[in-house]
Amino acid sequence: MAGTNLVAGILGKISKDPYKIIGPFINGCSPETIRRFQLMMLADGVFEPRRKRRGDDSVLGIKLWNKKFPNPIGVAAGYDVNVQAIDALMELGYGFGEVGTMTYEKDTIPRKIIKLKADQAFIDQSIGYNNLGSGELVQRLVERRGHKGIVGVSIGENTNYAEKEEDVRNRVDPIEQYKNLVRVVAPYADYVTVNISSPNMMGTAEYETEMGFDKLVRNLKDALQKSAPINTPQLLFKIRTDISDLTKEVIAKIAIKEQVDGLIIGGTSKRRPEELKSSVAYKETGGLSGKPIFDSSTFLLKEMYYYTQGQIPLIGVGGVFTGKDAYIKIRSGASLVQLHTALMYKGPKVVEEIKTDLAKRLKADGFKSAAQAVGVDLR
Repeated sequence: MAGTNLVAGILGKISKDPYKIIGPFINGCSPETIRRFQLMMLADGVFEPRRKRRGDDSVLGIKLWNKKFPNPIGVAAGYDVNVQAIDALMELGYGFGEVGTMTYEKDTIPRKIIKLKADQAFIDQSIGYNNLGSGELVQRLVERRGHKGIVGVSIGENTNYAEKEEDVRNRVDPIEQYKNLVRVVAPYADYVTVNISSPNMMGTAEYETEMGFDKLVRNLKDALQKSAPINTPQLLFKIRTDISDLTKEVIAKIAIKEQVDGLIIGGTSKRRPEELKSSVAYKETGGLSGKPIFDSSTFLLKEMYYYTQGQIPLIGVGGVFTGKDAYIKIRSGASLVQLHTALMYKGPKVVEEIKTDLAKRLKADGFKSAAQAVGVDLR
């Protein structure tokens, strides 16, 4: 630890963004190695600012769910899976963060992610959510209580059954798993996201039917209210980018009827855009993330804003690398925006350049706040 802190001090004097120095040396590593190395650097203070960070430009502020977000740029689930560095990320200037995806029991199925450097993208072939499980992670959430920042928790189903149709009968009731997760995280989360977006998990398809999604929403709303009746966290659902037109309407209909607190749009995609430069992408299966899914995820965002009649807060995720990208998401209906792949390619301090550019764009178009720009392209 002492050695790492010494390195942090030296790098901090050389550059405002240490990752610009370190990044090229680990660029050839696997995505998982890069993510873990970044988290280690964050936890050890390598990214701490050289001087006290100034507050965000007031134009970036947004109020949602009776919470004041200093800016709309957050960290998506899948980055700080095991609650290792979320507070360091908040100190860097993110408006909010999401840890997980957390499962009730520890999940040890290894992550398998293919890097598409030419496209600034990844293909996630992982089945399930490798994490330490709710026992350890809830304890880490307890220990961080009192820290600043709005932090949500993404929850998902354990992969305790084979991903084959004939073996689904061995599956533990997923709704009971979700309810157990809601019960243990509710007191320590600002919001809870139910992750039903993974294209690699067979079970998530059942929540894309009217009966399946309605049952899931009603059960979890009830569990959440009973677990935290006073300061009840918001309940969100993350959906995948490839859902059918019928599913879009079904989810929107139930979200409005059950007064869902928000939807995250959208998860990785199984589709492969024609313009991909990495030929390996067409040979490998799995969920595509990063720049290539920006257009498709933004189109889905617009559709869901339309289908929900602007009544349900939306969080835009998928291919956001710049302030312009974030601005497009906001104008397309997103109240908040999340980053994931951009952190892996550009480092955690990318948030500063995104916020600076976003603030300029909002002001140039005459907006007094980010909230005024939400869905403006669809009005």
